[in-house]
Amino acid sequence: MTKVWTYFQDFRTPSSAIHAQVLEIFIKNWTAQGFVVEVLSEVDARKHSNYRKFKRTVSRYPTTNSPEYELACFLRWMAHNVAKGHLHVDYDVLNYSFNSDMYFQTLNNHEYSGLRILNLDADLVPCAIYIDEATSSNSLIGILMSKKLAKSAEVIKGGRRHVSDMHMFQKLKIGDSKPVCHLEKMKYPLRHFSTSSMGGLEEKILAMKEFISQLN
Repeated sequence: MTKVWTYFQDFRTPSSAIHAQVLEIFIKNWTAQGFVVEVLSEVDARKHSNYRKFKRTVSRYPTTNSPEYELACFLRWMAHNVAKGHLHVDYDVLNYSFNSDMYFQTLNNHEYSGLRILNLDADLVPCAIYIDEATSSNSLIGILMSKKLAKSAEVIKGGRRHVSDMHMFQKLKIGDSKPVCHLEKMKYPLRHFSTSSMGGLEEKILAMKEFISQLN
């Protein structure tokens, strides 16, 4: 059984229905490629023994995004840790040709240089991450809640300080790189439909539906 984990948090906003549609498309798409999808949420993160300290720490990092969104980006790794997962993919990453055979060939045969984590995105965005061992997942939690490391990954956006898990992955070079996911190119096995790259949420779901229609 090949499993993929994702994280979904309903913020009860006007766009919640569209996000739910995105998740539905994600589940159908990955299931069609032979994967069993497990959807995680903050309910799972709360089961972690260090949940309160982790949440308190990352909530204090400066951000230019909504605090709820930024917190969810960090909490997904704690939920993934609790679930003892391996392949974690954002629910706006669709599967073009990443079947079970490619999964095992790409991930299980990799010779790790250090921390047994693989970033599968071409731009090192943590939208598709493979965590090989529980110890690596524990190490990732420690890295993300390190105030010193968060400070070193801080950027300035619009004159404001900003720390995100994305910049921590990129600037701290967390894990190895083995790109199979791309923001734009169809030939990659996975494609990331980020809201910002699509021009907005409505455009994003239209692009995802078009992508799915081309696979059928």
